[in-house]
Amino acid sequence: MSNMLDEINENSNKEKEVLQKLKDTLAEVKRELNFAEAKNALGLTFTSAVFYKLIEYYSQNDIIIYKIIYFVSAIFLIIPIWKCLYSFNPNTNVFNDEGNEELDGEARLSRRVLIFYGSISEYKSSKAYLEDFCKGYSNLEINENYKEHLDHAKQILINSRITSYKYDSFKSAIRWIKKIMIVFIISMSTAFVCQKVDNIMQFYNYDKTNIVETNSNKN
Repeated sequence: MSNMLDEINENSNKEKEVLQKLKDTLAEVKRELNFAEAKNALGLTFTSAVFYKLIEYYSQNDIIIYKIIYFVSAIFLIIPIWKCLYSFNPNTNVFNDEGNEELDGEARLSRRVLIFYGSISEYKSSKAYLEDFCKGYSNLEINENYKEHLDHAKQILINSRITSYKYDSFKSAIRWIKKIMIVFIISMSTAFVCQKVDNIMQFYNYDKTNIVETNSNKN
């Protein structure tokens, strides 16, 4: 009887421990989600400001080559703007909780970090995640009575998917911004050098013409 009570108390303590860890994990995932949203908002603000500045330079510049560079850069900058903006679009796929896991329990436990949103987002169902969570941290077998635990697991899975989606959008936008900046710098440098060379050639031809005219007048 005493052993049974001890086992019940031990399971009860494990349940409370797991539930608290789930709550802590959910809070951490939500912090990451807020951070991801802030990054996308900052990226959207930055790219939008650069876009309007390029349009302004395009309208104010009379040199064709520079107008082309400003215009093309602004067009391509729409891609990272769209990616940051689209990250705020509701993604209904994150609510799918009926998928089959590609890996078995042991493989999942060995490959995934159960408190990191990136690893959590790879799960197809919250039940599988909760099973691994309980097994990995408390060696606790879940059953149909673990309603509160399962609800927290669902929240963790959904928020992890949203967070991963937003971070992926931001990373993709940053990659596009880097490519555009590199091409823009190379194009502007090339245009600047070509313009200087053209100015030198024009000056040389002008000076040569004056010399020829001067010699002709002397003759």
